[in-house]
Amino acid sequence: MQQSEAFTRRIATLIAGALLTGCSSDYKEPLLDYSQATLQEKFSIEQKATAYKPPYLGLALAGGGTKASNFSMGVLKGLVESGQMENVDVISSVSGGGYATYWYYSRLVFDDPDFASNRATAPAFIKSIFLDCLPSRFMDESGVTFQSSTWLPRQPHPCPQYNHTNLLKVASDDEHDTPQQRMTVKKQFDQLMDALDRPELGSDPYRFQNYLRGYQDIFSTGLNMFGAHAFDYTTTDEDGRFSNEVVELIPMEVGSVVANAFGNILFDWNLELSATQYAYAKGIVRTYGASPPNCDKQTEGCITTIYGNDIRIEGDMDQARSLTFDDIKRVHEIKGAPLWIINTTAGEDRSVLDIGKRKPFYLSAFEIDPYQHGSGLYGYHQGAPDSLPPFKAVLSSAAFSDSQQKVVPNILGRNALNALLRISAADWGYSIRNPNAGDFQYGLHYLLPFPLYYAERLAGEENSAFIHLSDGGMSENLGAYALIRRGTANLIVSDHAGDRDGEMIDLCWLKNGLEKNLKNQNLRLLLPGLSNLDRHCQLYEDGNTGYNIFAWRHPVLVGCIVSKSLESLGCENLPTSLENGQYAAHLFLIKPALANTAMREKLNKIGNVCFYQSFKNKIDRDRACTKEIRDACQFPNTSDDSPMWQGAPPPSCEMFAFFLRNATGSDGMHNDGCPNFPQYATVALTMDSSPWIFGGMRELGAYYAGRINWFFNPDGSLNEERFLAELRYQRHLPIPWQSQAAMGRYKKASSCLFINNTQAMAL
Repeated sequence: MQQSEAFTRRIATLIAGALLTGCSSDYKEPLLDYSQATLQEKFSIEQKATAYKPPYLGLALAGGGTKASNFSMGVLKGLVESGQMENVDVISSVSGGGYATYWYYSRLVFDDPDFASNRATAPAFIKSIFLDCLPSRFMDESGVTFQSSTWLPRQPHPCPQYNHTNLLKVASDDEHDTPQQRMTVKKQFDQLMDALDRPELGSDPYRFQNYLRGYQDIFSTGLNMFGAHAFDYTTTDEDGRFSNEVVELIPMEVGSVVANAFGNILFDWNLELSATQYAYAKGIVRTYGASPPNCDKQTEGCITTIYGNDIRIEGDMDQARSLTFDDIKRVHEIKGAPLWIINTTAGEDRSVLDIGKRKPFYLSAFEIDPYQHGSGLYGYHQGAPDSLPPFKAVLSSAAFSDSQQKVVPNILGRNALNALLRISAADWGYSIRNPNAGDFQYGLHYLLPFPLYYAERLAGEENSAFIHLSDGGMSENLGAYALIRRGTANLIVSDHAGDRDGEMIDLCWLKNGLEKNLKNQNLRLLLPGLSNLDRHCQLYEDGNTGYNIFAWRHPVLVGCIVSKSLESLGCENLPTSLENGQYAAHLFLIKPALANTAMREKLNKIGNVCFYQSFKNKIDRDRACTKEIRDACQFPNTSDDSPMWQGAPPPSCEMFAFFLRNATGSDGMHNDGCPNFPQYATVALTMDSSPWIFGGMRELGAYYAGRINWFFNPDGSLNEERFLAELRYQRHLPIPWQSQAAMGRYKKASSCLFINNTQAMAL
């Protein structure tokens, strides 16, 4: 009652100044103590399943739209197939990394036949959801046929030849023109099933990855007005889906703009009226949440369209939306999966006029998990928000189109963009009720028109009626802070947002935030494998310096995040427990870049043989090219000085074949002389992707992440000796810090396949 009366007096006093929406409160820097007792007090409810111990191994999957989800899928695959996922205690996801994590937990809940039991999820089931075959598109490059003698060990079997998806099912009479074709497909089916020798998978074992490949264009809303299905196995250039969807969305968007002007601008009712948000939400739920139909058990689940292409129909999206945080809690506590934390951004200005600076991430990073939700600004509250089920939490984390946007540094440009997004109903974020606001304030906010409903902000954003959640990348795009806050001892961070110029923007934002904005914690982020990182992170916002993504050398950078008093150790011999409130964590940073020494040599050799070496005829060239690809994906690394990569298994044939076909032709090359792969533009790929880009990015991520298992002992503990060996190697041969001008010269001169790092001009 007193709170309501105080707020009434405040409104009466401040209503005349309601247009002054730029004011903000002073914020106190939090003092975080990393002692065992403090962490137990803050996170005891989360750590119940781990006997109140801080997480030992955490995985952070960064933002970056569909590009990030593709690479994240590979990171998950690599950790699962190597067995390291069994040791991961917590996964922290942002934006596109959340797409992949949403998919992973949806499969554990909806597709595990043993979900109802109190036994841990079987590792065999988890591995089965990543099972895939080699697309027939790449069979020629890999020299693979349906004769089992051509199949390579540890590589996927070929997909059905007459079906350009990876559907594995007996052909029906109307699918092929001749009895001979039907007999051929039946024979191929029998050969593959015999080779798999996995009767528990049924006759549709590749459905999970097949479904992901086919529904990569998340803005395709389904069977559209042109008769095209959302499931598609053509290339990005050929499918034309995004342009079709734009035509369909225009009339819907016009209608949503009119309704939005009344419900969300004249009044601040937070109604979900955006047609583009609807399409975006449906695409993510369909692709990553819905269970793919099993076409062995549901014959109507896979059909041949009037265009003659084979498709897998949409899964049950109502079921996908029904995933709850209680389901995720059960998967964590009973079934043995890691704790999942979804990171969004909150506490930024909700007004059209935005003149404030981007807030430190310890204030604006808003975490949601089954046990708590909140941020440094709004405080942390028990349980997940009632109005925000997991799929909406993921969507808010990925809402890169939103008028809460703060990343654009130019104030005039940012205000113009945010106003346009607000007026055009392109706000994709979600608002939840602020637990700090009383009922009277909440009701009054609904009644006040523009601009009066902004008056409450003069009392401090932490007391606003609503908390608006949008793209997690506007606070801390790596998702690492949520792990650090919990005292996690070992961090695997997949930094896969768009970073073609190697500016390490998200890494520097985290590093500077830990060292400058969180001074009371005295944390330092150290990566000896990146030369002059401290200096670069002082200058990175100017965009004049960076690291060459196409001469990367260390796909998994090793380092540490430590309290400043431990900085002199140089990440060596770190304490194994949190002593005196100090923090010490080993860091493994994965980057979609090209590549370690052995892979670069293989790519160089493939490029020489397939494009530059002279041959008498095309048959000889194709034969030699195929041999190089088969050798590249068959033999372990033998030419790498890096301790972690010596003797490492080779990457997949699909990755090399994809690179040969898509990354070196005119369509696959960027105007800087380097391949688009693996640094595609984030927004462009989110708008229009393909099953082949998905496969290439997935396989690269799986290759890098799978090798992290080398650093850990069979019992899950870190092998300090191996960590030190790789750390010292990277310190001895760091990736050079360069000017953008220098990188540009070497890119164009070498087409990025023959870059010699010794030629790099370090500043």
